[in-house]
Formats: sequence, structure tokens, C-alpha cells
Amino acid sequence: MKFKISILLLYVVLQLSLQYIVHGQNCESDLLAPEDTVKEVALHFADVGWNYICSNGLNQYAAIKLCKDNGYTGLREIGSVSVNNTTSNYPISPYRYECDGYESNNTLCDCTVTQQDCETDKIATVECYTPEEGNLRLTDQILEIYYEGSWGYVCDDSFDLKEANVACRTLGFIQAESFTTGNYIENPLEPKINYLYCYGTEQTITDCRYSKAYVSSCSSFEHVQLTCATSMYIYSNTAETIISTISLHEKL
Repeated sequence: MKFKISILLLYVVLQLSLQYIVHGQNCESDLLAPEDTVKEVALHFADVGWNYICSNGLNQYAAIKLCKDNGYTGLREIGSVSVNNTTSNYPISPYRYECDGYESNNTLCDCTVTQQDCETDKIATVECYTPEEGNLRLTDQILEIYYEGSWGYVCDDSFDLKEANVACRTLGFIQAESFTTGNYIENPLEPKINYLYCYGTEQTITDCRYSKAYVSSCSSFEHVQLTCATSMYIYSNTAETIISTISLHEKL
């Protein structure tokens, strides 16, 4: 009798798990409304066709990959739009679409997707862009720079409050709220510059010094995580990923 009860409980647990995780979905991702700046996100499942993604059903790495697969270099912002204002009549998918950031540009993310309850009538959108040399951004508070044709992180060697304030000023804020260094982060991006040095009075990183001579020795323990004082804007920025156009010149 106890054995039958155990088997029954195991079956119930497995069924509950399957309600939330669906493995091995055969799906294809795409962006719709290509003529618009903001694009709708849709997935194509072999058994049900095209579905929109719920507004909270897309992670940042998946959004970045969608932009890259459609010919853009980077992601500016993840947003949402009412399903009543979309270009197609697709239903909203009950699944999330996520990437871990290590997929190649020519390979789709694993379509193992997490089931969720979409309690809104809004679908996910992305705004893509092609950055210029020297752009800065914050991705999950990690300070990153677009340098020599690709994104990478700023190594924390010599990074202090002066550099934090200038970085935030470059991003459109008055000053930094907080920052930490020596952070271990599994980042698919490579380090780009290190030994960033500012006096603290510069308006942009352009006026600071930096080096890339020893950047190859920068480890995964040397990320800068930066939070800018969001209550003190110089000009408005997006909430997901902050971009600032600058022109860096190596001075060391």
C-alpha cells in the first residue's frame, strides 16, 4: 500500500513539474514589424504556429540575440505593447523564451521554455540598434563598452569613485549611486579596457585615460558593477540598457 502511495505521489510531482517546464520545443524566433523602430517578438512552434511572447516572457540575452540575428548589433530596450495594437493576430504564448548569452549568432537558443501565466494583454517588444565605437552601457549593472567592433566589459583595475561618477555622467546621470569591483561574473563578453583613470571632473569618459595593454590578464573576478543615481538625470535614458555615444581615445 505504501509503495502504491509513493508511486502516486511521484506521478503527481512529475505532472506538476511538467506544467511549468516544457522541454525540447521545436521553435523559431523572429521580429515582426521590421519597418518600425520597436519590433514585436514572436515564436514559431511546429505544432501551433506563430505566437507572441508575453511582456515578461523574454530575458535580456534572448532579446540581444534576436537583434543580432536580424542584422543589428545590439539591444537598446525590452518593452511591451498592447496585443490590440499589434501587426498580426497571433495568440500570446504561455512560454518564456530565454538564452544564456553563449549561443552563436547562427544557432537558435535552446527552445526549452518555462511555462507561465501571462496575466496581461501586453506582448514583448525589443528596440534594436547598431552602436558606434565607444558606446557605454549597463547590463545588469555591469559596465560595458563597445570597442573595436564588439561589446566587452570594463576591467576594474584602478576603478574608483571618480571613474564611477564620470561613467554615470557619460550615461546621462549626474553621479554614481554605488559601485562594486572584484565581482566574479560568468560573462560571455571579453574585457575591453582596463586601468581607467579619471580626475573626476570630466564630463565624459572621452577625457579619461585608459589602457588595453594588460587587458588579456583581466579575469572574471574583475567586473565593475555600477548603479547611477536615477533620481538625478541630465537627460532621460532607457531602463533596461543604458547607451551613451562617446569617442574613446587610448591615452596610455
